[in-house]
Amino acid sequence: MKEYIFDLQKTRSLNDWWDEYINIVRGEGFEYFGKNRDAYSDSIDGGPGCPEYPCRFVFINKGKITNPQLIEYTKIELEFKKTKCHPSWLPTIEAQLELLEKGIGENLHHWIIDPLMGREGIEVVVK
Repeated sequence: MKEYIFDLQKTRSLNDWWDEYINIVRGEGFEYFGKNRDAYSDSIDGGPGCPEYPCRFVFINKGKITNPQLIEYTKIELEFKKTKCHPSWLPTIEAQLELLEKGIGENLHHWIIDPLMGREGIEVVVK
């Protein structure tokens, strides 16, 4: 089984994640990977940059990132998204930011790890 090891301590933004994902997985068509959440979902479903199946995604150093750091990284991503999204999405993003202020809701690690859960052929290990 192919194993891909990702160091979450290096991931401070989605751009960091896209770069790390492509550099480690280097799946077929990786040069066409779109570096966004939809492209990530497509990739793990067999699209450009897809991993070799069956595989194991191992995430290390999750505990090295403190909750305030992770919340800050996520806020930066959401604030950036506000500048690029359609105006109809602004209330949703604002609601996500409000949840982060309370220390709850999705964060950067959810966006990276959760899409892998339950995917046939992918085992997920978080350390």
